[in-house]
Amino acid sequence: MPFLLFVIAVIAIGVLTIKLKRKNRKNREEAWKELGNRMMQQTPPQTAVQPRQQTVQTPSVDSQTEEMLIPQTAQDLATLVIPDSLPFAEEIRILKYMCEKYPDVVQMDLYDPASEITISLFEQRLGVRLPDEVRALYSFANGMDLCGMTISFDSLHIIEGLYRRGYDHFRQEGDQNDFIMMGTVMSDGSSLLLEKQTGYLLRFNEGEFNNFRDVTTLLKWLIGFEFDGYICNDDPVIKGYLRRV
Repeated sequence: MPFLLFVIAVIAIGVLTIKLKRKNRKNREEAWKELGNRMMQQTPPQTAVQPRQQTVQTPSVDSQTEEMLIPQTAQDLATLVIPDSLPFAEEIRILKYMCEKYPDVVQMDLYDPASEITISLFEQRLGVRLPDEVRALYSFANGMDLCGMTISFDSLHIIEGLYRRGYDHFRQEGDQNDFIMMGTVMSDGSSLLLEKQTGYLLRFNEGEFNNFRDVTTLLKWLIGFEFDGYICNDDPVIKGYLRRV
């Protein structure tokens, strides 16, 4: 009999505990529900979204040094499109013909073109306006190597990197306040310069300047130089071009 009473008492205590837990859980759920309703009824404060300001950041010398080591992608000459609007379209076509007809003598690497934005930002950072023919050149190819480095136009990021370092090797004749080094001529240490004041392309070597004026004149000189010095035959296409110009 006492044992039975003990069992009944334990069961009663268990039932009471369960009821109390359910009541507490219900109270907690109602409290959280009420709190949620209050938060939903409140209007969140309006925060003004500030437009992000876009700034042109000048690459550091270290980053430009790394970029100089990135290999450029050359365009395929077999599928190269030469627009008629290009000021020196005929010269590029003659050089392409020479590459195809005399591949052991004449080579031409034209790298992927620069966008209008890239050219404009380059001009903005250097504080210059490139001549129309030079702009057309970089819209067609962002750098080129012609005839075994006889003439080489560097890409814009290489030009800017060298410009920011300064040109110690011809500082006695003037620095980047007067010139922008665009590449090389003849692979003999000669620099291909752009004179800021006139927009002329110049060859500088050992204190002397030779004036090529523009891209068209420079490419005409290159075609004649290669023909007279390395081809020397009666090729009618090249001879016909040289007679016209």
